[in-house]
Amino acid sequence: MKDKYQKTIYACFIGYVVQAVVNNFVPLLFLTFEKTYGIPLSKITMLITLNFGVQLIVDLLSAGFVDKIGYRVSIVIAHAASGLGLIGLVVLPNLLPDAYTGILLSVMIYAIGGGLIEVLISPIMESCPTDNKEKAMSLLHSFYCWGHVAVVLISTCFFKIFGIENWKILACIWAIIPVVNGIIFTKAPIAPLVEEGETGMTILDLCREKMFWILLLMMVCAGASEQAVSQEAKARCLAYQPLRDAAEIRILQQQTSAACHLVEFKGTPGFSGLTDVRPVLARADRGGGDSQFIQGFVTAS
Repeated sequence: MKDKYQKTIYACFIGYVVQAVVNNFVPLLFLTFEKTYGIPLSKITMLITLNFGVQLIVDLLSAGFVDKIGYRVSIVIAHAASGLGLIGLVVLPNLLPDAYTGILLSVMIYAIGGGLIEVLISPIMESCPTDNKEKAMSLLHSFYCWGHVAVVLISTCFFKIFGIENWKILACIWAIIPVVNGIIFTKAPIAPLVEEGETGMTILDLCREKMFWILLLMMVCAGASEQAVSQEAKARCLAYQPLRDAAEIRILQQQTSAACHLVEFKGTPGFSGLTDVRPVLARADRGGGDSQFIQGFVTAS
């Protein structure tokens, strides 16, 4: 019985690789799009917002139609949309009068596939009978990370060997993965996600659950914390206090608007792993053991 679902399990693993492709391949081409099509970088960076925005909308809407049309049809549509979106990147920018419109449409198409994969793969995997379901689910979610690494590594090697100007060939190669995996899902067995005689939870039932709102709040906070993982950011977050001075509030709001403007044009900088060096500098200033190291470092710089 368990061997019967091995094909489904492997297809689920590849499904998260497909999602990694649609989320991480195009950002590698932002500068290429700017040079090739003359699109301002400020407009190109909006593709990320569009991608994840469409995925969120699909995630919300999927609760209303997935159960009606079935998980098999939905997951096949997801892979078809992912493949079509990647192929659209090759065709639509040259086919339409405006290249940016073609890229936008392609991103929207594969974002639909990415959003459906996000909500379908986990329950399909969960329904498969396995000896250790927790281990299988953990392994499943790790495949997005491995897929991300593979996309960046393989794409970088391809660009180095064949030139980044041949990115369209690589886009077609990446499109093969969702096409093949979608075909696999047409034949792979999918176990019932709801036991016979039971009914699934409706959206209203879900909204009545306190735990749902707690987990939703945790997800929002976790997303924000990804941008504040350095020691300095942690210290500043812990030091925050409510403000009452209107002038100070306006100044800080202006600083936030300026920072958002920079992020829009330049992208979000990575602060992960940054270490506060002020204690070391203070010790060096007092003539501590690190002074020679600091002096040598500054001289080398």
